[in-house]
Amino acid sequence: MADLSSDLGRSTRIVVSGYARTKVHDARLIRGEKRALVVSLKGAIPAARTIATARWQCDDGTTVVMSNPRLSDDLKETAIDLLASWPGCGNLKCTMTLDNGEAMAQLAVVTVSDAYYFTDGSSQTGPTDLTVTA
Repeated sequence: MADLSSDLGRSTRIVVSGYARTKVHDARLIRGEKRALVVSLKGAIPAARTIATARWQCDDGTTVVMSNPRLSDDLKETAIDLLASWPGCGNLKCTMTLDNGEAMAQLAVVTVSDAYYFTDGSSQTGPTDLTVTA
């Protein structure tokens, strides 16, 4: 469990809608940045429901590197750390299974930009599937 309230930034905070379920979140990072990507279900599920499991998937572990999956203390939010590793787009999917067995998914596209004239970046490859359980 973690306190996710200190992870600021609208770029990487997704507030899930219970009504606009097809919205894909768009985040833009500069190569080398490391940020938390937070998915909040606070307004999308009844107060009595909590997240039991969150599964994070990425189509390419080169563009964005995922690590440290976690759930908030109140089990209403989930997060991972993202490293913007290589220029391009990484497609992410977070599937959250609730305590009553229902499942909700949130999609995100992370666009990584670069300035090739700066040579301070190095790329990494990471996992394409991470799961955290309450």
